[in-house]
Amino acid sequence: MNDHIPIFYPSKFYGAFLKTYNDKSTIVTITATDGDPRDEGNLHFEISNITCTGNLHPQDPAFKIGERDGKVTPTFAITSDMNGYCMFPVNVTDNPDPNGTVHTVSTTVQINIISDDDLVEFVFMNKDQDVVKLQETIQNTIDVEFKNYNYESFMADDVYSAEYGNTTAHFYFLDSITQTPVEASEILGNLTDFEKFTQLKKNLARIDIYLGNFPSSNVVQEVMDYMKIWLMVTTFVLASLLMVLSIGFFFRNRALTQRIKNLSTTKFGSQESGLNRAGVAAPTTNKHAVEGSNPVYNSENYKQEIEAENDSGNSDDDSDLFGVENNPEFDI
Repeated sequence: MNDHIPIFYPSKFYGAFLKTYNDKSTIVTITATDGDPRDEGNLHFEISNITCTGNLHPQDPAFKIGERDGKVTPTFAITSDMNGYCMFPVNVTDNPDPNGTVHTVSTTVQINIISDDDLVEFVFMNKDQDVVKLQETIQNTIDVEFKNYNYESFMADDVYSAEYGNTTAHFYFLDSITQTPVEASEILGNLTDFEKFTQLKKNLARIDIYLGNFPSSNVVQEVMDYMKIWLMVTTFVLASLLMVLSIGFFFRNRALTQRIKNLSTTKFGSQESGLNRAGVAAPTTNKHAVEGSNPVYNSENYKQEIEAENDSGNSDDDSDLFGVENNPEFDI
C-alpha cells in the first residue's frame, strides 16, 4: 500500500550557476525520501513554470531535471554580463499502489548566477555525506554570524578528500533583502576575525561539524584586498599632505621674498623710497660713511653736495666765492 508521501530535504533548494558551468553541469540535486520501501529511489521529478529576474532571458525551458535522480542542469550558457536568478517549482511523485493511490509534493528551487568572486571555501573535518546531511543546519549556524547584515549562506558544492579525510565546500552568500550575491571578500573580512571564527567553530562543533582553517588562498586574497585599500588610503593622505605643504611653502616663500626685496640696498636707496630726499640721518647709520655703506646717502643730491665741496676746496685762496667763479656757467 502507498501509505506515505514523499518528503523533501531540505525543504527548499538553492543552486549556484557558476560561469564555468556548461549544459552537462549539475547545478543542484533535488532529494526526497518516501516511507514506502517500494518508492525508495523510485520517485519521479518534474520542473514547471520557470521565471527569471535581472537580465536573464534564457531559452525555454532554461533548466531540466533528471526524472529519477533529481539532478538539475542548465540548457543555456551564461555570459559575463548576466546577473540575477531563476525560480521554479519541482514536483515529486511516488508510484501508485494497486488501488491507484498516488502522492505529489512540490518544493521551490532558486538558481543564482554566481561568479568565482562570490565563492567562499570552507574545509570541514567530516565526510561529505555528513556535511550534506547537515547542510541546512550548517547554513543556519553560519547565518548567525551575519544576522546583522541580513546575509544568507548556501552551499554550492562539496568535494571529499580521502587522503586528508576532509570535505571542501564552496559557499556563497545572498543579501536576503535584494537577493543579490555578496562578494567573498566581504564574508572573509568578517570570518577571518579571530573572535568570530572561534565562535563559529564552537557553534559548528555542537552539531558535530568540525571547521578547519580557511585555505591560504582565501586568506592571501583577503590580505591583498585589504592591502590595496590601505595603499589607496595612504596614497590619498600623503597626496593631501603634500598639497598642504606645497601651498604653505608657496605663501611662505612669497612672504620671505617680499621681505628681502624691501630690505635690499637698491630698493632702500632708490628714489621711490623717499629716504634720499628726507635730509635726515636714518637710525643706526653712520652719516659720514662712504657711498654704498649708507644707502641713505646713495643719491644724486648727495653726490652734488660732494662735488660742490670739491669745487670749494679747489678755489683760489683769496676767493670769497668758494670756487664758483671757476664754473663756466657762472655769469658775473
